[in-house]
Amino acid sequence: MLRPPRRCPGTRGQGGIAQRYYLLALRSAKAADDPVFCANILAGMARQQFYLGRTTEGLELVRLAQDVAGARATPAVRAMLFTREAWAYAQQGRLSAFRRVTGRAQDALRDVDPGVEPHWISYFDQAELAGVTGGRLLDVAHQAPEYADEAATWLSQAVRARGVGSVRSTALDQLGHAEIRLVQGEFDEAARLGHAAVTTVEQTRSSRVRVKLGQFYRHAETRTSARPIAELCGRIKPMLRAEDTAARI
Repeated sequence: MLRPPRRCPGTRGQGGIAQRYYLLALRSAKAADDPVFCANILAGMARQQFYLGRTTEGLELVRLAQDVAGARATPAVRAMLFTREAWAYAQQGRLSAFRRVTGRAQDALRDVDPGVEPHWISYFDQAELAGVTGGRLLDVAHQAPEYADEAATWLSQAVRARGVGSVRSTALDQLGHAEIRLVQGEFDEAARLGHAAVTTVEQTRSSRVRVKLGQFYRHAETRTSARPIAELCGRIKPMLRAEDTAARI
């Protein structure tokens, strides 16, 4: 039986507003007897917990989502849920489990039939799988650089596979790809990829992209002794300053 938490940890401010909307959507999906969409909402709640660093709570929500969807989950939904489970394992440093579950996501995607998938999962394709997998490995590589090559492979694959209309996702993947080159100390390549990413960032007003741009800048500004990185930071800094100014108005 679906028993969503009345209040998840970390529900103050905008996070709290998001949780209230999630819970409202969850009740509506439950009333409509749509367990697969319930699972999608729970996966969204799990993602929020991962962003807050609450890995255990997020993993519990993912497992609840998998139980709720059960045999009614379509291949694309199963793949998405597997990547959320893998996210938890990456945060826990359980890389063997991460790879095992990522493999299950790949297997599930091979069985996708667009004719039977819910419309709301259409975004989850090979490019999305590559992007989220590369992003998780990027997080790991900051502490364990030996995973950087693997992260770069996934992120490069994601950028190549994105469609022309996927500006937001492409920007996130490009920023991640540039960031992993910073981790590897490949500053010329990081700058080249970073400039391409910034050009894409300029085409979207996504708040998540702006947050990622700020994260990339903070990593890059510690390496401005390399001239290409200093020039890239010089391009990014006014964009972030303009965003801060607009937010205060």
